[in-house]
Amino acid sequence: MVGVSIAICDDQEYFRDQICELLDCYDWGCTTRLSTDTYANGEDLIDEIQAGKHYDIVFLDVLLKKSMGFDVGIMLKALLPDILLVYITSYTKYSVNILKAEPFYFIEKPVCSHMLYHVLERCIERIRFLRRDYIYSCAINGA
Repeated sequence: MVGVSIAICDDQEYFRDQICELLDCYDWGCTTRLSTDTYANGEDLIDEIQAGKHYDIVFLDVLLKKSMGFDVGIMLKALLPDILLVYITSYTKYSVNILKAEPFYFIEKPVCSHMLYHVLERCIERIRFLRRDYIYSCAINGA
């Protein structure tokens, strides 16, 4: 079973709740276990990570009240280089700036279940690949 830790960071409670509900409704069978936390701002998310919290995936709004999502994304990548950033936005005009934060994917608001599940499945495939590569590397190096 793959355990995947997800953070949802959006200043609008409606979108945080919507993504949580969609994740809860998806049938993962017995192959994936999701744990999800939500944040209303990037500062709290960064504080949690600096305190030792780890996330595999972050769904991150582009426009937060106190900061820009791509600035938060750059800080997240500095703290957790393998984190998969999925930007959620109604403002595609910011896509050039977002590229600086090495996004894994973009989802336009309003979020539809089909797109969210497609992106999440791609994220989980990448996580499995990264973990398999890590396990293989540790076995070769004797760790």
